[in-house]
Amino acid sequence: MADKEGAPTSSTILLKAKILAEAGRLDEGVSLVRDAIENQGLGTDSMYVVLGDLLAARGDRVAATRSE
Repeated sequence: MADKEGAPTSSTILLKAKILAEAGRLDEGVSLVRDAIENQGLGTDSMYVVLGDLLAARGDRVAATRSE
């Protein structure tokens, strides 16, 4: 799913991040969500929750609980 300009939506990014996590590709999921938040302006509550979940699953609990 993409917006009218072809850019991915937050829903698409969240789905891809969850798929990456299930495949054990946590670093890629973290990078994907961070890029969406920092560079694409998609910093929704859901994005931050998924980012925290990915960081925690990766074992980076300090970053997972840090406020941005």
